[in-house]
This record gives sequence, C-alpha cells and structure tokens, in this order.
Amino acid sequence: MVKSEVLQNKWSRVLIGIFFIVVGVFVGYMADHSNAILKAVCGSNDPIWCIPLNVALYDLGLRSISYTFIILGVVMALLYNFVAELVSSILSFALNHIANSSKVVIDAMERNKLSREESKSIIIETTSRYMGYYDENSNSIGQFIASNVIDQVWKDGGFWRKDYHSIINVEKLDPAEYGGMAAAYLRWNETTSFTIANVNSGKPYNFSSASSVEITNTTDVKDIIKHYKYDIKLAGLKIFSFDDHRQRIVAHDFEVNGEYKDDGLVVAVRDGDFIFSFNKKVSVPTAVADVVVDEESFISIADRLYQLTFTEPTKRVTFRFNLPHDLEIYHCGLTGRRYGTSAPGHVHQSQPSINRVRIDVGDWTLPGIVTILAWKERMTEMDPADKGLDGQAAAGVK
Repeated sequence: MVKSEVLQNKWSRVLIGIFFIVVGVFVGYMADHSNAILKAVCGSNDPIWCIPLNVALYDLGLRSISYTFIILGVVMALLYNFVAELVSSILSFALNHIANSSKVVIDAMERNKLSREESKSIIIETTSRYMGYYDENSNSIGQFIASNVIDQVWKDGGFWRKDYHSIINVEKLDPAEYGGMAAAYLRWNETTSFTIANVNSGKPYNFSSASSVEITNTTDVKDIIKHYKYDIKLAGLKIFSFDDHRQRIVAHDFEVNGEYKDDGLVVAVRDGDFIFSFNKKVSVPTAVADVVVDEESFISIADRLYQLTFTEPTKRVTFRFNLPHDLEIYHCGLTGRRYGTSAPGHVHQSQPSINRVRIDVGDWTLPGIVTILAWKERMTEMDPADKGLDGQAAAGVK
C-alpha cells in the first residue's frame, strides 16, 4: 500500500504513474501476443497443467487490466491534484449533508419536495422521541399537537394571529339613562385588535365570536338589545355591525320563534341568558390583515367571573382588565405561566391596583384558556403595600 507521505511528493507520484503506465503497456503487450505466448509455453497439445495460463491470458481480460493501469498511471503522473480535489469536494459535500441532515429535511420542506403528511410524520416522530411516547395504546404528545393545533389551523384556512391587544373596561350604569337596569347590570366595553397572517393564500378566514349576558329580569332583554353594540372591521372594511340587525332583533319574539339567525349571526334568549354569537367565513384581501372588534354589552352585577379563551395560536398578547373601584380582583389564573416548572420570562402579570389586571405575553400562546379572573366587592380600603397580586402566589388554572 502506498503511504500518504509518498503521494504528497510530486516526483514520487510521477515515478509511480510511469510505473503503472509501463505495467499497463506490458500487460497490453501480453494481451496482443497471448496466442503466441500460449503456444510457445504449452505447445499445440494444450496439456492440463497449462489451464491456469490460459485463464490468465484470456479469461481475466488482460486488455481491460492494461487500460486500467495506463489510466491510473496518467492520473498519478499528470492529473492527481485535479482528481484529488474533485473527489475531496464530492466527499465533503456528502459528509456535510449527512452531518447536517436537519438542513436537508428543511430544504426539502421549503422546496415542497415533502408532502404535508410526510412533514407531519417528521414533526410527530421528532417530538415523540424528544419528549417520550405516552404508551403503546395512546397518541404521543407530538401526535396531539400535530392533529389538534397544526392540522386544525390548516383546516381553518391556515391563519395564525399576532399582536393581540384587548382592553376591557367594566363601568357602572347611569340610572338616569338606564333606569332600573343600573341596579342589576354593569356596562361592558371591550376593544380588541389583532393581525391575522395567512399561510394558505386564497382561503377565507373563519371569524368566530360569542358572548352572553345573564338576565336578571326577562323584561330587560329589549333594553339590552337596544344598547348592545358589536362591530367588526377587517383590513379597514366593515364585515359586521349589530346595528344592521337591531330593529329586526328588537321585533323578534324569542319565545315564539326561538333564535334569530341571519348570515352567521345567532341571537337567542335561553336558560336566563341573552346569547350572541357570530360565525362567518370572510375573504381576506391580503396575506396580512388587521382585525378590530368593538363591543359594548352588559354583565350582571352577580356575575363575578371572566374567562379569556383563544381558538388560534397567537404571537404576542396585551390584555388589560379594569373594574369599578368598589370591586377587587382576588384571583388571576394565567395558563401561560404553567407551561413549565417556573414562570417563563416572556409572560408578565401584574395588578397595579386591586381592581385592575395587566397581562403581557411576548411569545406564543396556544389555543385554550389564557386567563380566568374572579372578583368580589371590596370590603375595606386596603393599605397600598398590600395592593396587587405582585409577589403573591396566584392560584393556577386546572
């Protein structure tokens, strides 16, 4: 075997190359004169002991062996550097791709060389191996995430949200304007805005929202409807306004005709609740669009619980909740702080006063319950040092 040190020397390679060429020429000479050599050695009787020579001269293909030695000799003497660099580049390219297999897979995904199902199987297997399989008879957490988050987003049109901003102000009613309702309800003012991004261009966005008001007296329904407001704008264009339906809803007899339905809107009076919901697929003119929702509603004074729930993955959340001064928030459960054993740095919760809550999430929030707030009447004025949830261990949401 030729040592690598010898191959590094140019003249050594040239001598080795000349040797290979000479051997090739000699073998070629033997191939050209094989008949004469065989007859000179074995005679015309072809004895048995001459069979090995016959195999060597004919069956081994001396002509091919000759060409091989000559080519090796030329490469060693003249083309060694070029061939060595070429082979080295090929091996380096192959080894680099083997060592960075993740880049190969990602590149295949970006070039659409992998189907969605193939990509999904990679996500499931990777997550399962990283976090472990649950058991042999149940889906892994990777399968759950792929089916209930990734697949669901795709089925809903391929939209995700970012920069969700919501401010809720709960206020007392003016008896001069609302009469007897002022003793039973509080005013609910909510403004919400967020940006939707479409990863599956061309599909409509499935807007979905619902709210309800616990009714103290059945005679309050028409007054609630008269003061109810719900407006939705997408990319600056109105896609829904409760004002367009108000007169028909006021005239609607819920006891006789049941629900009021019209173009995605459903209004019902059921089990002591005024129920509003709006579900409609709306076209999105651009890949990224802003959505703004303005709601003015009511909440029963006896209702002391609020739950913020997301149905879409959302990047960055700003949430503000303000109550009248005679109420205090005693519980604020935040699911974003329960993803791990310690509170993540991108989730911030504070209570500047006992009737106000601030929540800021700087990263992703998964679909599900974001926060649950509970409040009660303020019994006594608290010392400023005791105000707020900061420093307290708020109970978690189960």
